[in-house]
Amino acid sequence: MDDISYFSIIIPTFNRAGLLRRAIQSVLDQQHTKFEIIVVDDGSSDNTEEIVSTFSDTRVRYIKKTNEERSIARNTGIDISTGSYVSFLDSDDYLYPNHFTEARKSIIKEGNPEVFHLNYECVYGQNKNTRPTLPNRVNDLVLADNRLSCNGVFIRRDIALQHKFIHHRRATYAEDTELWIRLAARYVFHHIPVVTSAIEMHLERSAYTVKPGSLLKSTLLIRRNLLQDQAVIRYYGMKRIEKFLAGRFLLTAVVFSTENKSWALSLLRRSLRLDWTMPRKKSFWVIIRNVTFK
Repeated sequence: MDDISYFSIIIPTFNRAGLLRRAIQSVLDQQHTKFEIIVVDDGSSDNTEEIVSTFSDTRVRYIKKTNEERSIARNTGIDISTGSYVSFLDSDDYLYPNHFTEARKSIIKEGNPEVFHLNYECVYGQNKNTRPTLPNRVNDLVLADNRLSCNGVFIRRDIALQHKFIHHRRATYAEDTELWIRLAARYVFHHIPVVTSAIEMHLERSAYTVKPGSLLKSTLLIRRNLLQDQAVIRYYGMKRIEKFLAGRFLLTAVVFSTENKSWALSLLRRSLRLDWTMPRKKSFWVIIRNVTFK
């Protein structure tokens, strides 16, 4: 597909039938109409297929697969996409009508960039909170303090086929951050400060239901991938990568600290070995409190 205005948007979903309709409809309501929607059903046991079948629009494509988690589901969508750019939408979030219009403007302005990001806002019931304005280039930010939304990222399809999400079912947390880091080590990563999507904050989001073991396994996968990627090492340097990994181990230790004190302390020590400044973080002392007094 040579038309730079044609987009493939991939919606991975698992047992989110109650929210999926809104996500799909928000894409169909776009001002810009040249797109395809690829719904990748990652082994749902609810009526997800029935919900998707209610949309008669030929731009909606439905793929049902066995459950392998969202990284592999997104990669499945990338493989069958036909647009010049691929983008992503979590099934519990939604787009505003200007999403593809602003993406097209950015593609023209930046000269067919490899990757870029549109801004977003978080929705808490009736309240909305727009994310802080980010620099035009977020290459360094994604490693130091990733504030990008998966829903806001567009990747040129030829690049997306070369650089996919971690293809492993254990890649369940921060798998998007890991990909942004690899992309940022290779290409200029643009940010466009126009809000075009919303993240619905609810108690069933994966960030709120994180399981310690799953978080640790995902963190170890991220560590392995980054330390094996020479482009990442050259661009960021080992010190900055170690600081990033220290933060991931510290976060994992926080989650473990209410369930398994010995694991929490082990991860805390690993974090300290990578970055001695960890005690400056509030989460460090949360772990100490949890393992000491609970």
